[in-house]
Amino acid sequence: MKLTEKQIDSVRKQLSVEPVEGDHPVQQELETAFGEHTFYADPNGLHIIEKAEPAGAGPDQGVFGIIMQIAIWEGEAQESLQSIDPQQIGDIFPLELED
Repeated sequence: MKLTEKQIDSVRKQLSVEPVEGDHPVQQELETAFGEHTFYADPNGLHIIEKAEPAGAGPDQGVFGIIMQIAIWEGEAQESLQSIDPQQIGDIFPLELED
């Protein structure tokens, strides 16, 4: 899922994480390997946010997401990524906070 600027800001406020910049040299390689997403990298690996629906939530309650880890770092230098079966990290959270 490619996030909007508003959604990226919401993720930043809630989780204190920054996405891989869209103009970063590695962005094209990531999109070739994993598809078009907003990517987040941390010491554990590479993550994306997928759309999710909390139990009992209706369409009028907004858009929600879940963090999915899609790759882990290889080697001590953590210079390359190894894709993995997507794993859910954390709980479902709102992607669009009210101002």
